[in-house]
Amino acid sequence: MASTGAGEAVTAEELLAAARGIMAQSEYCWAVTAGAEGRANARVMGRVASVPDEDEWTVWFLVNRRSRKATEVGDSGCVTAAYSNSTLTKYAVLLGPAVLVEDRSVIARRWQESWNSLFAQGKHDPDITFIKLEPDRMEVFVEGMQRYVVLERDRGSGWRLVPSEPSGPR
Repeated sequence: MASTGAGEAVTAEELLAAARGIMAQSEYCWAVTAGAEGRANARVMGRVASVPDEDEWTVWFLVNRRSRKATEVGDSGCVTAAYSNSTLTKYAVLLGPAVLVEDRSVIARRWQESWNSLFAQGKHDPDITFIKLEPDRMEVFVEGMQRYVVLERDRGSGWRLVPSEPSGPR
């Protein structure tokens, strides 16, 4: 259990529920990758719907395989996805390993007709790829907490709270 700073304890399950809500209410998120020069590069990305029987925390982004974002994911193998509500009183940040997915059957299964305006050949465009983020760390903040709370995931045992640092609020 973690403390909200007001003496109340919060569980991993409560934080995961808060993160689900924040993500569901966010039409967009920031996808952050490491650039070649060591700087963080952020880009606003739209939501890609989940498919049945998929891990609920897996995040997908549609990109052009020749884009800077695709190159950076290919080079670093990591992505950070940051979601917040419109008043910035809640946020969830998912971090972890990411891969480029160019499998045409995956692209066809996930394709949304609204994306036809982004790619001249629709789902058959050879430049289409997905970024697949499988987070192993999450930071969650909900108004009323004095600091964000960190969760880490082990695929075998699920999400767990990470003990807070002894320093004060961030």
